[in-house]
Amino acid sequence: MDESTSQSNNELATLKRAIHLLNQLYEGMNPLTGDRLPDISPYQNPDIVRSLRLGVESLTVTLKRKEKNTFPRTGKSWEPSEDAQLCQEFAESQSFEKMAKEHARSRGAILARLEKLGKVQRTFDRFPPYAGRNST
Repeated sequence: MDESTSQSNNELATLKRAIHLLNQLYEGMNPLTGDRLPDISPYQNPDIVRSLRLGVESLTVTLKRKEKNTFPRTGKSWEPSEDAQLCQEFAESQSFEKMAKEHARSRGAILARLEKLGKVQRTFDRFPPYAGRNST
């Protein structure tokens, strides 16, 4: 497992833990002991209960989005060594899908980077269908 995958797994675990803790508070439970919170606890205030619920819902959406993201390097900066590797793979006519898997990025990210590096050019808002070949 590479460093970005490990970091992604840590982020997922942190999100799951935060959701669990906030949900416990929302349910009126002390997340550390499992005991019921007293009725006079600030966590029983309706505004705070609603805010906790919003936090749980928001983090749940974020978690689902991150779990769905099968490209761990999405949004990460491109390193010069990664650019060089991408150019080499393109010169070897590797498929965009294979390059995407190798770089843990989407096919669109690979195409956009190759365009930025001057290796492919959009024609009518489309890229060539195969790496290393001109579209006709």
